[in-house]
Amino acid sequence: MKEQKEKELALLLILLMASFALRMVRLNSGLWYDEIHTLNRFVLLPWSQVFTTMTVPNNHILYTLLAKLSLVIFGEKEWSLRLPAMLLGGITPPACCLVFRKRVKIMPALVAGVFLAVSFWSVWFSQDARGYSAYILCAVLSQALFLDWAASGKKSAAAWYLLCSVAGCYFYFYTGFIIIAEAAWGFGQWLLQREKFSPAIFILPAAAFLVSAGLYAPGMADMANYMNREAHDVGGHWLNPAFIKELVMMLAGTRFLVWAILLFLVFLAGTVRLWRQWAGFCWLNLTAAVLVLAFTWAGHVFIYPRFLAFLIPFYFLAVASSINWLAGAVAKKLPWLKAGIIQAALAAIVCGFLAYSLGKYYEQGKQGFKQAAQYIRGKFPREIVLSYGLASQEFLYYDPSAIAWPGGRLMEPVDLVGHLVVASHPWSWSPENIVVMRQYCHLDQKWPSAGYPENNVYLFRCFEK
Repeated sequence: MKEQKEKELALLLILLMASFALRMVRLNSGLWYDEIHTLNRFVLLPWSQVFTTMTVPNNHILYTLLAKLSLVIFGEKEWSLRLPAMLLGGITPPACCLVFRKRVKIMPALVAGVFLAVSFWSVWFSQDARGYSAYILCAVLSQALFLDWAASGKKSAAAWYLLCSVAGCYFYFYTGFIIIAEAAWGFGQWLLQREKFSPAIFILPAAAFLVSAGLYAPGMADMANYMNREAHDVGGHWLNPAFIKELVMMLAGTRFLVWAILLFLVFLAGTVRLWRQWAGFCWLNLTAAVLVLAFTWAGHVFIYPRFLAFLIPFYFLAVASSINWLAGAVAKKLPWLKAGIIQAALAAIVCGFLAYSLGKYYEQGKQGFKQAAQYIRGKFPREIVLSYGLASQEFLYYDPSAIAWPGGRLMEPVDLVGHLVVASHPWSWSPENIVVMRQYCHLDQKWPSAGYPENNVYLFRCFEK
């Protein structure tokens, strides 16, 4: 028993070191639109205003406070802005492994942790100067602690649950849907088994939700104005087939749709197996996801797959459970093959695809503003640059001399000829401007993004009349 625990501890330490190593690679790469937006509009605010300013949802308040502290200590750099996300994201794979180990065998728990460490979207969120890596970590801890408390009634589990849940909400307010799912699960258990459970089983998550809502109260007026004014005007990000495709690829940690679909089928099979071992965890994740989708549909607000990023640990645990079951089934049919070897081989195949996608992420990065600015300084140091489209202000972070030109502002030939145009988010370009650019400009360079295609950065040369 002691030897087994020492081996598990050694494996966890290796996973921890590998997780941090993968998240430190290119931590200082260029910031993308949302990071620059968050930095300019929230992180650089005075401390007191961070708590009250929610003009757009980018202010993940607790992350903003940690980022401000990091910038005070280390100065304003890409890596220092992302440092809190990297630290929280780095501990997530081994933390999830420890949580899963309480309910499943060590190998599926460890394999799920390895998948989390290598998944490029997990690394992306760990290198994203916002609250998503904390959102993922706090969601898993909140669900596991809630289920542990419901089973044991320990006050320490209740206290840690409240801490993780409220912190998760203050990192990212969509954690509220996870808390609501917990309250619904608790209420259902109380209705069905009143002799076993007290009303505290749903009152505790309700209390966590109320405390979290109270923390957001100073910025609620800003958020209400945003919901009425802008939340319905983000191009194309709705509940549609494109969203489903992007969600499946995010969960699978890849930009290859065929591979994502195959892995999703493995996930579905694993969910059936996992439900028999840990039904509460499955129920909480799936219910919270349904609540997010229902809110999006009912409120007619935009949605990105990252709003459901809390599903990633559950997804990889189900995949690992499916691999574990398949390895056992094959070993029974072919006794000369050991289940552990089959499981390791299948896990290695999945890791191979994840590692390939992670390599593409390291190569391409989030968004090419920094590369574009460096390219222009090296090749066209004296030319006038128009920063066009949704990110017209954000590109100025790397090229302050550029002229911001919003996507809806009309262009005339005289505005273009003799200049350069840097642009991203094509859905924000007005049709009239596209016509003019086609007539007077040609594409000089393109910096593809490892994320959504809308984050590709384009450089147009408009030197010809």
